[in-house]
Amino acid sequence: MGREQRRAKQLGMPHGTAMHRLRKRVMFSLAQELHLDQCIVCKRMIEDADDLSIEHIQPWEGRDTSLFWDITNIAFSHRWCNQPHTRPGKPPVHDLKPDMWWCSHCEQELPLDRFGLKTVTSGAKRPRNYCNKCRTERKAMGLSA
Repeated sequence: MGREQRRAKQLGMPHGTAMHRLRKRVMFSLAQELHLDQCIVCKRMIEDADDLSIEHIQPWEGRDTSLFWDITNIAFSHRWCNQPHTRPGKPPVHDLKPDMWWCSHCEQELPLDRFGLKTVTSGAKRPRNYCNKCRTERKAMGLSA
């Protein structure tokens, strides 16, 4: 058995996957220590390393590659809040007000209390993609909610 196979067996996953997860935990720990663990999009605290995402404050794609590498253009967000900055017909995600969420069905910014919560892989709760009204309508039509 080679070194990589031994590592994978001991870690229960490929070494590269384990290193990625370790780096993410270290980054999350440092973000917490520096009080940078508030999501730049929804303004709520990021509770778990698995939910952490690196967010570019100003979009770089199709604009300026230097914005990709500019460390002052980096903040943290929840994985599910990290969406394209420009969405045709939708407000930029960074313009959503705290305590508001975007319904992907009726395409409206609505108060958070109009959304149910779902449990994500890490066990944390986050608002659903559809408001309660649209979710009910989608279920009645036999669509996934």
